[in-house]
Amino acid sequence: METLSGRERKRSFCSAADCPARKIASEMVVSEHTVKSHVSVVLTKLGLRDRIQAVIFAYESGITHPGS
Repeated sequence: METLSGRERKRSFCSAADCPARKIASEMVVSEHTVKSHVSVVLTKLGLRDRIQAVIFAYESGITHPGS
């Protein structure tokens, strides 16, 4: 598993919080397509299949907590 950059960690957190790509794009001032590409890179680096696994990973690694 590769180390994530600061921006990738931010995207991981938003992904784990189940933020839509549109919201992440707006907050980061990039296109939705860019967000989707970055999320794909993060999933690949972490060896995860999909955003559901990203949610589980984030909770288990302490990136986010239920209800936060």
